[in-house]
Amino acid sequence: MPKIVLSILILFCLTATAQQKYMDYNNQLISERDLEQHYKGRNYFAIETSIPNVTKLILRTQEDTLQQVENLYAHLEEITGQTLERDKMLAIIYYPGLDTCNDRGSINFGTRKLWYKEMERKLNRIADINTVYIYKNDEGLKKWRKANWTEDKNQIIERLFFKYHYPCGSFTVVHPSGHYKSGLGEYSKSWVWKLTEEIVQAH
Repeated sequence: MPKIVLSILILFCLTATAQQKYMDYNNQLISERDLEQHYKGRNYFAIETSIPNVTKLILRTQEDTLQQVENLYAHLEEITGQTLERDKMLAIIYYPGLDTCNDRGSINFGTRKLWYKEMERKLNRIADINTVYIYKNDEGLKKWRKANWTEDKNQIIERLFFKYHYPCGSFTVVHPSGHYKSGLGEYSKSWVWKLTEEIVQAH
């Protein structure tokens, strides 16, 4: 059966009734009970998809390999004005725009600045790395100010790594080979360090 016909049939089956449906991260239908059991863990998000009445589980840690990693370095250089050494890894810190997660709390500018400084200091001990700060929408970003945040022009970074709006913010760490790991949603410094160490150990 042609793939396009199969896709239409799947879409029809999912939207044939108004009943809420659920999919795992492999796009297999699961029960609401299964979703709740997975969602209670810290390894998944439940995301409302573009298909009406369909909720999908997303793994919070994503891993893959970019085939054209040079294009990523070149694009980031163009939009940030930074010089990115090709033999160094990339750490991309991503702000998706204002949401109920990153709008809460009362962390002041000084505390946030120290948070980023500590994160970068250890990152640079773990690996030779370029750190860039990218935003989709700068609403609410003022209190997150630390360095030079750059707009995700043409949504290149969003399309590559952050296909949905994950709460608070996200990050990805990219090896010059193209191998990357992303942490989706609210993250700690230790999670950034952990995924960076894993990428280094893999190479």
